[in-house]
Amino acid sequence: MKSLINHTERQQGRLARFFLVITFALFLPAASQALDRVTLQLKWLHQFQFAGYYAALEKGFYREAGLDVEIREGGPNVDAIEDVVTGRADFGVGTSGALIARAQGKEVVVLAAVFQHSPAILLVPRRAAVSSIFALQDRPLMDTPGSEDIAAMLKLAGVDYAKMPRVKHNGDPLDLVSGKADAMVAYSTNEPFVLEQLGVPYLAFSPRGSGIDFYSDNLVTSEKQIKTHPERVADFRAASLRGWQYALSHKEEIVDLILRRYSQAKNREALLFEANQTEVLVQPGLIELGYQNPARWQAIADTYHSLGMLPEAKVPEDLIYKAETGAIPLWLKASLAGAAMLGLVATLVALCLCAAGATVAASRAIASLLSGGSRAWRPRRDSA
Repeated sequence: MKSLINHTERQQGRLARFFLVITFALFLPAASQALDRVTLQLKWLHQFQFAGYYAALEKGFYREAGLDVEIREGGPNVDAIEDVVTGRADFGVGTSGALIARAQGKEVVVLAAVFQHSPAILLVPRRAAVSSIFALQDRPLMDTPGSEDIAAMLKLAGVDYAKMPRVKHNGDPLDLVSGKADAMVAYSTNEPFVLEQLGVPYLAFSPRGSGIDFYSDNLVTSEKQIKTHPERVADFRAASLRGWQYALSHKEEIVDLILRRYSQAKNREALLFEANQTEVLVQPGLIELGYQNPARWQAIADTYHSLGMLPEAKVPEDLIYKAETGAIPLWLKASLAGAAMLGLVATLVALCLCAAGATVAASRAIASLLSGGSRAWRPRRDSA
């Protein structure tokens, strides 16, 4: 009987170990699973402007969505929208110029409007002796692709944007100081900080100051991507917006990440300045991250049309991504499924252990009875 008890206890131990192995296998890290490789093309150099995507990659949000994301640095000669529509990138960060591109027949789709207001400005050093936007006619300009809101502001002021002499844009505001150009397309979140640190006087002309208020740094993809991989697109969008939410709530952490893994072109103080200015433009406390208002896009279309930049004052069909209402992101589906599976495994383990325990108890009870009975029946020996 003792051997039966020992055998049952060994079986109980094996059963427990078996279920532990099964549970571990169910929750192997996502790294052991096949991930879908995609590319994200940024519109500019690495900086806090793209913090949400760095956070989504670093914190594992993309991996949880089953995605292996390559983030490609942009620059003054990179047109992220063009890269997306031609298939050189799966996703991109572009401007509201996506509306013009769509009207031209390019099948670009805006997944999310990350910046509710554009940070684009025109910087002019005081040494250029420019007192108004109109005075910029025929002045050398450091321009970048996707500067439609700047172009709109200049057209509104009567400046022929297309005829302005162009100077190579290296992203360095010191080129303004040296006299290589008299005007520079810049972001209010970046270059003004550099000039102020150097004590260089300047003027900043903002499209918003002229009544031109566009979305900026929109997350875009192609219509082909949406038709071919609808779930992947939805999951990438959701993971990216999670990243932005995290980045804006943990600015210092993401600034340190940028310095450690992406670029040291800007110091920590400059990146923190950019982070704080970025939050003002994204407005996460007022507007849902990524939200696109059709009426706002219509106002942008009206502006483009009034300035002759768009043939019709119409928002092209399918420009705005239609997210599935109430859809559960893949990472949340996986978490819920995992929790349910864990509960099921825990229940099965508990039941099996209870059954095994009951078997051991019964065996011990029987052994006790038999042992006790043997003592009761054993004949007494009288002493001699």
